[in-house]
Amino acid sequence: MTGDAARWCVDQALYGLGGVLAALPGAHYVNHPWRIRDAEHKPAQFAAAVRCGLRVPRTTITSDGAAARRMAVEHGPVVYKPLWNTRYAASDGQAPSIWVAEVTPGEIGDSVAATAHLFQHRVDKVADVRGTAVDERLWAVRIDGSPGLDWRRFYDQLSYTLIDTPPDVVKAIGAYQGARIC
Repeated sequence: MTGDAARWCVDQALYGLGGVLAALPGAHYVNHPWRIRDAEHKPAQFAAAVRCGLRVPRTTITSDGAAARRMAVEHGPVVYKPLWNTRYAASDGQAPSIWVAEVTPGEIGDSVAATAHLFQHRVDKVADVRGTAVDERLWAVRIDGSPGLDWRRFYDQLSYTLIDTPPDVVKAIGAYQGARIC
């Protein structure tokens, strides 16, 4: 099964089985399916993160090519990030990955007008850090070895080190866990 039929089946399973799982009485979740869905909107994530004390790089979400280029000139270097991992398929039926990538003002064309795009100030880094929070506990891991901006592209080159999390970050993540994203 391919194309629209496959996407339709995935959506039906998501809303059917997903709805059944979300409605189970007394079920315990690390993340309830509805809260995951509610939190998938990056603009709402960023706003909640700032309210909770986390820092978010300067961000522009726009379908205006001139505004995107202006952001890149005034606040560059900038990266492009997809707003959501959609079930998009190319003409060959394959789902392409859209990685975080640095873009220059000259690379931002007027085709941006087709839909909303996320541009964000590129933060210099020596490594990536990812955290997992469950109740009051937070585990953070430093990710080294990525030769590019998006570490997810280079899994076979990565190494991971458990690290301590600064207390102010632990506090902000705790606040974020309890925040209403939407």
